[in-house]
Amino acid sequence: MNKDFVWWTMVNSSKTLFNEIKKGIENRAPILLTLDSPLPWKETFYSLCQSAIAEINTGKSLEYLDGSKKEEPSQLLFQSYVPQTIKMEYWPDQSIPEFLAEKKNLSLHQGIFLVLGIHDAAILENWLNLISAYQESCKKNGTDSALFFLEYSGSKKTPPSEFCDLHFSPNIFDRYIFSLTLLSELNCNFFIKQYIAELACMMSKKELEFCGELAEQGLALAQNPKTIIHQSFLHKKSDGREYRELDEAEIFSGIYTAQIKILFPVIEQFRINFIKSHENQIQRCLPIRNSLNEEINNPSDLELSDLCSIAMNNPLADFTSDEKTTLLQYRNLRNKLAHNTQIEWAEIDKLIG
Repeated sequence: MNKDFVWWTMVNSSKTLFNEIKKGIENRAPILLTLDSPLPWKETFYSLCQSAIAEINTGKSLEYLDGSKKEEPSQLLFQSYVPQTIKMEYWPDQSIPEFLAEKKNLSLHQGIFLVLGIHDAAILENWLNLISAYQESCKKNGTDSALFFLEYSGSKKTPPSEFCDLHFSPNIFDRYIFSLTLLSELNCNFFIKQYIAELACMMSKKELEFCGELAEQGLALAQNPKTIIHQSFLHKKSDGREYRELDEAEIFSGIYTAQIKILFPVIEQFRINFIKSHENQIQRCLPIRNSLNEEINNPSDLELSDLCSIAMNNPLADFTSDEKTTLLQYRNLRNKLAHNTQIEWAEIDKLIG
């Protein structure tokens, strides 16, 4: 699977963003897209935007503008999209938006302008003011106005009410669904896929592209996470930038957290199922006192260590040798996780493989 297309076409938050963009274009509303972090696979995103806009059939041409420049937006449009013969008609006693709106035959009005890479709040404010004044003047003059799509990375700002205000901030749930989608064709059980997805999410933080790098490694990530993670740092983002490397403490924490989230519930479910299937045997051995010297009368309150103690020391339990071995294995795995120790792949594979 192509990671970029999976992210932008199969993850719900991304699909929702495209739907909102299409709705804004259909309603002829200017769009402000605010980002908490850089867009992943940006070229793919704007290629799909272009296709979505083409489907709407606005009859307008798509134009890309660099929003990182300090140039005044009104001057940028005036200098770039007004012919010299018409520029000569302009007098400073009139605002540029008013002047543009009066000239109904300008090619400017037939454009959809994607203004990309705005990082400065003051530049964004200039664009918002220009667009509002320009569209208001176009309405007064009956002029078909251009459409604007602003991409802004910075602190949240509320635009004028006529704007389609979009905020894109993918969270860990989005990364998790993305990872599972990439793993959908992997030939292993769902618990293993969950574990791989958790590893990819824990290691990637907000780096969606790094999440994809890890998830597509599949079983190799589960089997040897440290090596795969370090190898993945050698790759680069789609825009050529390098990934931020994680230190050993961050890697340990990510692997351990993934194991806690996936393996602890499996171990707990084993404890519950074991008690249910051996309830009569266990009840004959109660009450007992646990390691905290608490009296336990109900089988469901027994921890794995209590069950092991009963199995090894109380003949009334009458467990088979295999049952005793399995109990000890699950207790040992639980104790490792409870004491901040990672579980090796061979044990994980035996537990959930």
